[in-house]
Amino acid sequence: MNIIQSFRFVKSILRSDNSNKLDLLLDISKLNFHRLFSRQNSGFIKLKNFDVYYGDIDLLVHLYKEVFISNTYSFNSETDNPIIIDAGANIGMATLFFKKLYPKSVIKCFEPDSQNFSYLQKNVSTNNLENVELYNVALSDRKGTMSMYIQTDITGGDIGASTLEDLRYFYHKPDNVKKVDVPCCELNPLISERVELLKMDIEGAESVVFENIQERIAKVENIIMEYHYLQSKNSLAKILQILENNSFFYRIIGIDDSTESYTLIIKAHKKFSNSIKG
Repeated sequence: MNIIQSFRFVKSILRSDNSNKLDLLLDISKLNFHRLFSRQNSGFIKLKNFDVYYGDIDLLVHLYKEVFISNTYSFNSETDNPIIIDAGANIGMATLFFKKLYPKSVIKCFEPDSQNFSYLQKNVSTNNLENVELYNVALSDRKGTMSMYIQTDITGGDIGASTLEDLRYFYHKPDNVKKVDVPCCELNPLISERVELLKMDIEGAESVVFENIQERIAKVENIIMEYHYLQSKNSLAKILQILENNSFFYRIIGIDDSTESYTLIIKAHKKFSNSIKG
């Protein structure tokens, strides 16, 4: 994190409607300190009263901004023990956020990347999080195995690991990419009761998974999805059609107003209210 990034983060915090701005500023100071003075890129840090293990400090900074400063995954639940699906859980920052928001929540986490998953396990167990189920699988429209494309020169987990080779290069253009086989499963059978929030950040598999769950989407109250554009392979039109067919209200938000991006945030909810913030 350079000086310009730090300034932008502080500016974002001061302009936000967060009630805990001082805590956020302290956390940014900690992250800056680790970034500047740590001899290793991986490590441990205390953020938001959670013990967080990470494999890449730059990845952690990105996730912290997205989750805790921008409040990307904030939502209102009608119950204090909501069922939440965290599809694309990475190292668990959104899971920690959900547990801070709703300590009694039941969370199902899906993360196919083995390095990310190891940190996810550690962050869940170290913080003694209860009612959190972890699945080291990719989500798809079938059960079995599938190829995933990961960047080999990242030691702390790959934020752009994707089951679509074209998307891997479209967004990240890494020099070192390898194909690995990972287990995959359908999300559809796992939606058996009311889900307060479906959070999706699955690097291009959104339309495939969304089509797979459409027969049970009536059980989902709120959806926050990071949509990754890829012509002909990840149809935004299909996703929006399913939302409209099931009477969802939705908003489409640019992921970063300061840069040109083909990635969008879709926030959808059943009721015409402010159930999803931001």
